[in-house]
Amino acid sequence: MEVVKIGKVLKVHGVKGAIKVSYDPTLKDDFEKLASVVILNLPYFIVKKELTEPGFAILYLEEVDGRETAAKFAGKDLMALQKDISVDIISEGFEMLIGFQAFNKKENLGMITDILEMPQQTLAQIMYKNKEVLIPVVEDFILSFHKKKKEIIFDLPEGYLDIYLE
Repeated sequence: MEVVKIGKVLKVHGVKGAIKVSYDPTLKDDFEKLASVVILNLPYFIVKKELTEPGFAILYLEEVDGRETAAKFAGKDLMALQKDISVDIISEGFEMLIGFQAFNKKENLGMITDILEMPQQTLAQIMYKNKEVLIPVVEDFILSFHKKKKEIIFDLPEGYLDIYLE
């Protein structure tokens, strides 16, 4: 059973054994389709899933029906079977993003023309309003990632793009 880390169990949610989890937002499409997760090296079927905000969800797991049972998961890694995850940017390499359309929320920024690997971070190069813009490819900025549509949706800080346009 080959597994891959997709996030973390944050805490117990409510009294019926639900857990609040964070997950890698670049895996949103795969996460929505997951039927099971692995925690503490044991598989658990997902009975119900509530996506609360980008990168966060409430999971109700089969055989986890009380607060005490769920509490042992707090702070543990949230894993999935490798076969259930269709894309892992890190293992495939960030170069796979070249040619993807980049968006800042709903605004189309343009196509990613290059990926620059810097010692501190990886940057996506985009021509936006005839200016070269470099966007850090970091979890904090990525809302979602759609491999089939060849799209990556960022949530950039207010004024970030203005720096390049002045």
